Amino acid sequence: MSRRLLGRDQPYYSGSVNFAQLAMAGMLGRRHSSYDGHYRVGCRRNVKLRRDGVGVAYVDAQDEADAWFGLGFCHGQDRAGQLEVTHRLARGLLAEVLGRPGLPIDRAVRMIGVHRAAQAQLPTLDADTRDQLAAYTAGINAALECPELPRSHEHALLRCRPSRWEPADVVAFGLLMCCFLPSNWDVELARLIILTRDGAEAVQAVDPTWRSDLPLTDPPGAPAGVASELFVARDLEALRQFLGDSGGSNAWAVQAHKSGTGRPILANDPHLPAALPNLGYLARVKCPAFTVAGITIAGIPAFITGHNGHAAWGSTSAQVDNADLFLEELSEDGRRVRQGDTWVSCQEHVEQIPVKGAPPEPLRVIRTPRGTVVARAGDSDASIFEPVPTLGRANALSFAATWLDRRPTRSLLGFHHVKSFDEFRAVCAKSAGCSYSLIYADSLSIGWVLAAEVPKRKSGYGSVPLAGWLENVGWEGVVPSDRLPWSRNPVAGFVCCANNKPVADDATGVFLGHDFLDGFRQRRISEQLAQRSDWTLEGMAGLQMDVQSLPFADVRDVLLALPADTPEALRALELLRAWDGRVSSDSIGASVYELFVGALNRKVCQTKAPNSYLYASGKGVMKLIPGTCLNSRRASFVTRLIREQPVGYFEAWPPVMLDALTEAITTLSERFGPAPEAWAWGKIRQLTLRHRFGDKKPLDQIFNIGPLPGYGDGTTVNQAGFEFWEPLRHSTVTAHLRSTIDIGNWGASRFVLLGGQSGNPLSPHYGDLVPFYQRGEGVPVHWEDSEVSRHTVATITLSPGVHQRPAASEVL
Repeated sequence: MSRRLLGRDQPYYSGSVNFAQLAMAGMLGRRHSSYDGHYRVGCRRNVKLRRDGVGVAYVDAQDEADAWFGLGFCHGQDRAGQLEVTHRLARGLLAEVLGRPGLPIDRAVRMIGVHRAAQAQLPTLDADTRDQLAAYTAGINAALECPELPRSHEHALLRCRPSRWEPADVVAFGLLMCCFLPSNWDVELARLIILTRDGAEAVQAVDPTWRSDLPLTDPPGAPAGVASELFVARDLEALRQFLGDSGGSNAWAVQAHKSGTGRPILANDPHLPAALPNLGYLARVKCPAFTVAGITIAGIPAFITGHNGHAAWGSTSAQVDNADLFLEELSEDGRRVRQGDTWVSCQEHVEQIPVKGAPPEPLRVIRTPRGTVVARAGDSDASIFEPVPTLGRANALSFAATWLDRRPTRSLLGFHHVKSFDEFRAVCAKSAGCSYSLIYADSLSIGWVLAAEVPKRKSGYGSVPLAGWLENVGWEGVVPSDRLPWSRNPVAGFVCCANNKPVADDATGVFLGHDFLDGFRQRRISEQLAQRSDWTLEGMAGLQMDVQSLPFADVRDVLLALPADTPEALRALELLRAWDGRVSSDSIGASVYELFVGALNRKVCQTKAPNSYLYASGKGVMKLIPGTCLNSRRASFVTRLIREQPVGYFEAWPPVMLDALTEAITTLSERFGPAPEAWAWGKIRQLTLRHRFGDKKPLDQIFNIGPLPGYGDGTTVNQAGFEFWEPLRHSTVTAHLRSTIDIGNWGASRFVLLGGQSGNPLSPHYGDLVPFYQRGEGVPVHWEDSEVSRHTVATITLSPGVHQRPAASEVL
């Protein structure tokens, strides 16, 4: 057997032999990096890099520049292959090493214009931020070019030399994360597909609006209430007037009086696809100007969650609507675009995409007054979407995002210096990046800040693409940051956010969006935090592992009252009656419930949107991303329908629900056999940690970890994304890292990655943190120098001086 980490109680090395790994080691070498030694590189003064027993990096430098240089060196040493893929992804250069299969991604990234925007933004950054990026990328390059360090297995397999990082690449990576984090611009297109295929009534019938009973971020736990506007309906009406009838994350903090330690505690677990290597990297960076510890991002000199000895922070995606699609009418040659009743010239240029084994592929990039054209009717190569719907005279879609504009960014890049909540807010105000809900804690305050740039729309609510050439469509700058909501030391004694609706629609006078994720995680966290005043780090870690299903609790009585009309439905109801509502790995009831809601959702969407029901369920419309946020709100949508059973969907609801229950049992029996013990949720929907190279055999046996027992769904605190259009497919979106931070007792804080510190699949640190993760535990990033010294197992010293890698030092 060649799988690793087969179960929670098994060690990382299960005693089996991985022949694929042995073969790769024989062909390409183990390529283990040395963590002891003295390297002459491009730093200013000596820098000490220490590692502990699980590979956590400790950087000690004599100035700020060398501190970031040292972190960059650690990232370059441990994550060289990951950084290569990131660099090529952000620049649109995958086809150069992958051949034509890399072209769709390269085209999409170049059409969106991630690297062009980064180059434009870089000169606007503060001088100290530019210095930070320059020092960090110099450190990456020093590791990649160090002749004593082996190249990664990814470089060997791609047969390429390491790409050289520049400061703009860091900015581009940050913008790429903005693109991939949940937003609503792909939902806009999904609604357009439903509209064109099934009509406006279908959109309103299957679009899951935010449930009024689910909670806000501020005030903590307060219900959202009824929406102040029917946003989607208003935008659909605007489209009708034009067309006629053609018709990721949890974070929270508690104040000292709610803590069993007498100190505030902060917890964070961002949600992203469970990829290998993990995006996170554990480190402590120290210099005379600051010391900061926690989890960094490989490719960015910032700590996504951590502390600096004065303050701690955690981050989640805010889901603020900061991007829009616009319908465009281009001339036949694509050189002009309609603007009112006239035509104006487009900006355009041609980029040459290098392709391995083939001539460069030209890409024509067209920009209208609204934004870059990202889809053109009849030209699939000139589209980041699939399919490409158009309406009326429109024959293209353009894209605008606040994070692509030429403005400075700061936010995460400056948290290592903050010492108060006011300083934290000031740093957050300097952000042109992703939209974040940020949690903060120090000895005196806890707080929440919405850090985002929100566009001022001339009209509409960003729910569907509107006709860009109309005078009243488009943007007029961004909302000033001082108008965005925030909270400090609320009466409730805690702050929390979970990708939910942040505030009531009329709280600030600023339209923040309406495509937030379901609020069940926020409700569960708020309820649990409110109930106790003795929170500890262990209690916080336990809450992060919580898999209680609140949606099932909402509908349990309705379901159990159904009159079973088939043996399968009767068995389903018996299993649900005995279920405790926990979506745990060993739960059979969880499997029945999840397959039931998936089947019922499909029946609803097929009835109301028969030609687009997969997109109504949340299936992705982008070539880069498999799902949309519509999927993330199906649970509240389906449970509301179960409770209210509105007219206009079916002749009667009970028969349809019984059919869905029958289907759930039939699926379990046919797919997994008649024995109920084989139906456990952790067995029928397992989680595999996938490397980008792990999609093909035998590389999957080398680079992937798993399968691991599945757990949770999209509504549980311990989130494990559930795809309603394909319920047994594990989306892999889960808490890819976790932190619990004890304010003032910094050394007691715990951190963990779903993976390990190393990007080398043959390293013992490739996946050795997974068992900690599965148990809900973490490891320390040691804070006191004495503790760092006591746990050091290897030390590298970097000294000034530069060595270049020989041109042909090893076989590629």
